[in-house]
Amino acid sequence: MARRRKLPSDEVLRGWRAEGLTYRQIHRRLAEQGIEVSFSSVSVALSRMGSTERVRYDDWLPWSPISARHNDAWEATMLRTGARLARGQDVPERHRTSFRRWLTELREANQVVAYSTERGFFLVDARDGLDAPNGIPIRPPDSPGGATE
Repeated sequence: MARRRKLPSDEVLRGWRAEGLTYRQIHRRLAEQGIEVSFSSVSVALSRMGSTERVRYDDWLPWSPISARHNDAWEATMLRTGARLARGQDVPERHRTSFRRWLTELREANQVVAYSTERGFFLVDARDGLDAPNGIPIRPPDSPGGATE
């Protein structure tokens, strides 16, 4: 008799990867849904599907390291969505809508995202010529006050 699959469908797992979730975040999401599987089960399933390529968002999330406790912050999610859109990757319409609304609010308030390991992500007033490189709504870590304000 075949064993019952505990993991969600490959389509669901691929969708979570497309959202930019790491293996660890997927494992945590499963646990939150009451699905108890080992981290290695998640890794093996994604590997079997050919979904092992690490997605990098260094241009949109240039701060390193980003604390694990800040990975799921709204600002991080929106920046990852922006990175995927900029690369022409598939993004669900609801995420596109959320991103457009968020970006409009930032621009109207003349704000960008900054980050510090202690505080997490936070909004600051944009500085002409220093912030929002290439139109990305961030304060780069190498600019004055980039990751410490």
